[in-house]
Order: sequence, then structure tokens, then C-alpha cells
Amino acid sequence: MQTITRWTPVSLMLLAGILSAKPIEGEWIAKIKGDVVALKIEMESLKKSDRGERSISRDIPLRDFKGLKPNSDQPFQLIREAGVFDFTGALKENRGFGFFTFQPNEGFQSQIKKQFNTSVRDENLVILALANMDAQYFDAMSRYGFTDVSEDDLVSLAIFDVRSEDVREFSKLGYHHLRIKELVSFKIFDVRPAFVRQLADLGYTNADPEDLTALKIHNVDIDFIRQLNAKGYKNIPLSELIALRIHNVDPEMMNTFRELVGEDIPLSKFTAMSIHNITPEFIREMAGAGYADLSADDLIEFKIHQVNPELVRTLHELGFKSFDKSTLVQLKIHDVTPDFIRKMRQAGFKNADLKDLITFRIHDVRPEMVAVLNQLGYSGISSEKIVAMSIHGVTPDFIREIRSTGLDQITLDDLINFRIHGVDKSYVEYIQKAKGTKDVPPEKIIQCKIFDF
Repeated sequence: MQTITRWTPVSLMLLAGILSAKPIEGEWIAKIKGDVVALKIEMESLKKSDRGERSISRDIPLRDFKGLKPNSDQPFQLIREAGVFDFTGALKENRGFGFFTFQPNEGFQSQIKKQFNTSVRDENLVILALANMDAQYFDAMSRYGFTDVSEDDLVSLAIFDVRSEDVREFSKLGYHHLRIKELVSFKIFDVRPAFVRQLADLGYTNADPEDLTALKIHNVDIDFIRQLNAKGYKNIPLSELIALRIHNVDPEMMNTFRELVGEDIPLSKFTAMSIHNITPEFIREMAGAGYADLSADDLIEFKIHQVNPELVRTLHELGFKSFDKSTLVQLKIHDVTPDFIRKMRQAGFKNADLKDLITFRIHDVRPEMVAVLNQLGYSGISSEKIVAMSIHGVTPDFIREIRSTGLDQITLDDLINFRIHGVDKSYVEYIQKAKGTKDVPPEKIIQCKIFDF
């Protein structure tokens, strides 16, 4: 069994050869606040922060300093196991600034290397020293399984003040193998043992560390979960709780939706309703337009496809008095706009119903096509026939090609049959040549094609 050495600041200094490493210099700013000193130090060797600063701040108990007094220009010290800070400068009342030197403890460095199989640069020793990392802390972390720790890990533990007591408490709750980045995330986002215990009391035991952090990030607190439980939503997966918060679903909103929709709405539907910006106003407006019995799924589908009260009013103005909710969705899916309806009416389809118009869009029947057919002498075409023409590729160009063979009076039905059986201009000309006349009826040409003549 490995024996863990216990050291004191004095013994470490002796081991280090009276702190023989090269000192580090920098500047300090401080404010005494009661029994705490808010200290900020700046060093050129520190890594730049996101704000471009090379500094680190820390609240340190006043009792840890030697010789620090308000309204004084006397030097003072901060002695840590990682090294010693010597401060010069002055404090006016409780505020001051000046310069400092930090003398790293080489013995402390050696112990880190031995205990965690890593080394720490002197500028990072400053960070460890400000956090008051010591032998007791390292021994405790080793007992909890942290024996192979990187320099970055140690710096993160110091910056975010991850204490060994936190590790012990989480271990008691069943979290025996937390990684350092998880401990740091817990500290950053305020995941405390008390919070984990309260979750367990509500049935959420052994929650994944990543989920615990996400709960805090998205403000899923114990009160929020209890409110949902009181409304009958119990044993909600943590991922759903997080989704509710992300999309701003709260119990008050849920109450309003349930009253307006008049049904028990599944929890996941509330999230979808929020994602698609379904508001109480939208529900009321759709009810006013004649759709008072819409379910949560109906409302979501309407929003996805941009079905709104304005569309309903416009359809009424165009003379369509009755249509079900699925028809409204189909109109939007296939881009049957009021403008398209008006143009198709101008082209001759004054009595086309909404299903006809949807079918037109599905098969790419356009007003422009109808206008050209009228110019070619084909007017009064039924909805069914023009759809069949589009399905089988009876285009104006195809009609012109067939008519150029002498079949000037060919009907639309014959043209559709030509397409069905693969009769084109060249085949018509081939049959005409074989028969020695252009006066071959369309039905005879089709028969020849069927019998592979």
C-alpha cells in the first residue's frame, strides 16, 4: 500500500532548497471587504483570457496574509505550499495596488510530479497557490482515484475552486468516478450535492453527470419539477424537462393550452407547440375562423404548413364555404395559393373545387398550359382530362408535332392514348408511309402500335 507523504509549508521550503526556483513578477490590485481580500494579479506569462487579459482574480481570507493592513505602504506576504508571494505597494483605506514577486517551491513541484505524474509551469503554480492547493488537498484527491492528473486539470480545479469536500459528497451520492471536467462543470454551473439529493427524492437517481449540468444550464430547478408533478406529469425523463425549459414551456402556459384545446396534451406536444410558435392568440383566431375543435397535433400541423385564419377568410371570399382541416394543409403543401386559384378560373376552370386545384398542382397543371391549349382549339377541357394530359406528358409541343403529320383534328383522348402507347411523330409518319396515305385514323395507328407493326 502506497504511503502518502504529509508536508507543511516549512518542510516543503526545506525540501526545495529554500525556494531556489526563479521568482515570478507581476502587479496586484486588491480591496479588503470585511474578512476577505478581493485580489487580482496580472502577469505577462499568464495565458490571455477571453477578454484579452493576462490576469486572475481570487477572494482570499484576510487572515491568510501576513502584514496586510488598510492605509499602509508596508510590504506583506501570502505564504502557500506552492510558494510565497511578496507584495509591495500601498493601500489607501481598503483599496490598493502595487507589485509582487512569487517564489515557486520546487519541492511542491516535485511532489506534484510524484503524486500525479505531471509537471506544472511556474506561472501556473501561481494559480495553484492562490487557490491554496496543498498536500492535504492532493492526498484527498488521490484517495478518490485522481492519480493521473494533467497540468490543465490542476489549473481548472484551482480556477474553479473544486474542493475535495465536493468530491467526497458526490461520492456518497454514488458518483464515485467523476472526471475532472465533470467536477469543473458542476462547479461552473452550480451543481451541488444538495441539488442531486433533491432530485433523488423526486425519483431521479443516478442521473448522468452531463444531464445534471444541462438541468442547471437550462434552469430546471426542483420547484419546476414539483409543479409539473402537481399537474399530473410525473416521472418525466430529464431530457424532456430540459427540452421544456429550452423552449420556454412553463406550467402557466400548459394550463392555458389545456383549457383552449380541451384535451389532455402529452408533454412532448407542449414542446412542439412552443417550437412552432403556437400561441393562445393563434388558437383563438383559428376557433374564430371556424376551427374550434383542433387538437394539439392539428395546431402543430397548421403551423408547420403555415395554415392561418387569413387563408380561411380568403377561401371564403373566393366562394369556398366548406372544407376540412386536412384540405387546408394540402392546399399549403402543394402551394395552391389564392393567386393560383384566380388564374385557373381565368383560364376556364371556374367550377374547379379545392381537391381539383390540389390535383392540378400535384400534376403541374398550370394556367399557362391551359391558355396555349385554348389557342390550339381545345377549350372546355374537364379537370380530369387536363390532369390526365399532364400525367401522360401531352404537352402543347407534343400536340403540334402530331398535328404536323396531318392529324389536324385529333382529339385530346387520342393524344392521351398516343402517349400511353408510345406513339410519337416518327411512328405516325412510319404508319402513314406504310399505308401509303396520311388519312390513317388515330385508333388504327394505336392498333398498329399495340400489335408492334
